[in-house]
Amino acid sequence: MYIQMIAGLYQRLQILLIGAPFAYTLIHSIDFLRENWPQLVQDITTGTLTDKITDQNLRDSVSDLLKSSNPRLGNFIAHHCSNSEDWSGIITKIWPNTKCLKTIVTGSMSQYITMLDYYSGGLPIASMRYACSESQLGLNLKPLRDPSVCNPSEVSYTLLPNMAYIEFILQKPTDDDAQQDIFNLTNVELGNMYELVVTTFAGLYRYRVGDILQMTGYHNTAPKFKFVARKGALLSVGVEKITEAELQKAVEDASGLQRSYGMIVEDYTSYTDVETMPGHYVMYLELTVPNGEAGESLTLLDGGAKKVLERCCSEMEDGFNELYKNLRMNGKVGTLEIRVVRGGTFAELMDSAVSRGASIAQYKVPRCIRVPYMLDILNRRVVSSYFSLASPPQWEPYKSIC
Repeated sequence: MYIQMIAGLYQRLQILLIGAPFAYTLIHSIDFLRENWPQLVQDITTGTLTDKITDQNLRDSVSDLLKSSNPRLGNFIAHHCSNSEDWSGIITKIWPNTKCLKTIVTGSMSQYITMLDYYSGGLPIASMRYACSESQLGLNLKPLRDPSVCNPSEVSYTLLPNMAYIEFILQKPTDDDAQQDIFNLTNVELGNMYELVVTTFAGLYRYRVGDILQMTGYHNTAPKFKFVARKGALLSVGVEKITEAELQKAVEDASGLQRSYGMIVEDYTSYTDVETMPGHYVMYLELTVPNGEAGESLTLLDGGAKKVLERCCSEMEDGFNELYKNLRMNGKVGTLEIRVVRGGTFAELMDSAVSRGASIAQYKVPRCIRVPYMLDILNRRVVSSYFSLASPPQWEPYKSIC
């Protein structure tokens, strides 16, 4: 990333598009610049490369760029990056010819749209294609639609029937593995949600990718779909199930309260704590101040922020399904808890995953933590916690359902 950043800064006027496979990686690259710009400026100003880059092939790749010092470029970068209290529009300040951002912001990645808008000054976000490890599957045929008409997180992809044989499992509230209706591309219906199944040239046969898609229309006769969520419940204490889509919506609903206090959710994940009696949901939030110092996180919160976060707990719970509310009212599920973590926590999660063999290009923040080493990182960096207020009065009817 350091080498790519050096090359991108030297050739800043030639950059027309900035992108990464997933929005999280793109955010991480800007945070990387925010953290490392002094060393980058020194290398560019002196025409040398830091000794921290030890791989000779990487050093050779930028040797031509660093043949001569460039104090003028170094001063330019330092001028814009040194103002750590205002990084709004930093992308267009440093790379003024950038036309759009190219990255995936559907599903849980929509969490990062606010920060992308902040860093880019509102550049269009183009989510070009729908793909997974198993196959390339679809294209967004209108990648630069007016965001006021189509939110980047709501884009639809036209599936390509020549890339794989594609089938769908219709999603019903009462679905189980014993009885499932399977449809091909010609039999899907508008508005229905389906689990994606692919048979690929590489040899996968009726492989369940795990993505849930919703049919949104047609391009000619080819159906278009939007990504909804990954399949399966993320959180469950007893018989209730909270899906990724429900969790994402709950976080988005609560984010409005946080933004009113000047806070932005940099990232989040969740955990089901069943060691307490009764078990309860835990939300880990990394909160930032956009105009604050590099990597600044809201760790020491005043009384006003405390009340906001307690209301956020209630707001999240209010967005969960009826079964959850019933179990909460009857004391079978404990009150939701928010744990605020230090700035850089989710970057540490990614670094730990990459050090264990994960691909940095395909890394996605797990929205429910089940891996012990990740949970340990989160808990070590918790600085404060908040619990939901008393159950809202409108929940009272749920108390007598069972």
